[in-house]
Amino acid sequence: MVIRWLGVLVWVVWAVVGVAQEVDPGEGYFQRGQFELAVQEWEANRSSLSVGQLLGLATAYQQLGRLREAFEILAPLESDKNLKPVAQAQLLMQLSEIYLGMIDLRNQKLLWINQVRKKFGERLFTRQTITEKAESYLTEAEQLISTGTQSTFGVLLHANILNQKANLLMGKMAYSEALVTYEDSLAILKDNDNLLKAKTWTNLVQVYAEMLSRLRSGFDQMGKNI
Repeated sequence: MVIRWLGVLVWVVWAVVGVAQEVDPGEGYFQRGQFELAVQEWEANRSSLSVGQLLGLATAYQQLGRLREAFEILAPLESDKNLKPVAQAQLLMQLSEIYLGMIDLRNQKLLWINQVRKKFGERLFTRQTITEKAESYLTEAEQLISTGTQSTFGVLLHANILNQKANLLMGKMAYSEALVTYEDSLAILKDNDNLLKAKTWTNLVQVYAEMLSRLRSGFDQMGKNI
């Protein structure tokens, strides 16, 4: 199972979108991993939250496995034309996480979103279309962040997007492409964010292990046929 590293960059986006860095109890709870308390704090002030805080609230819901609540926060932001590229890329990456999370939590979790889509006369999702939607979000996010200024914030987000893209490739059993993408993520990080680098290295090891396992299975099958 590859590691998805969600939430590590949310505080970065708050700085990028220009949120004042006064004391925010919700942010404090979030950074300490107290996601229930972060949700309570932010929900109590929902109407006055900035874009960055909304992204944080959605991420807290994602960490708690509450994908529907996260989706309902993020979906309206897709049409916000005032989002800066870094914030928009973060938004798209989180939406991709939600779609992939639906698959991880098995097909019954598609029920609520299909109810929403049916209401608006939209095509219902299947496992394949969910994957395609997640992939399209990541592609757009990567385009946004790779063409923008590569500040420290942008570098970390770009690496995280690539890590998520490689996770998706692993799910499609495209191991060679996943390997290259994980390596690209590490190359972008360089001396930044040792925690994200550690997660990416762990994923790389898992790719090699999976490729080796499949290679051995192939040799075993060849031996049986000789």
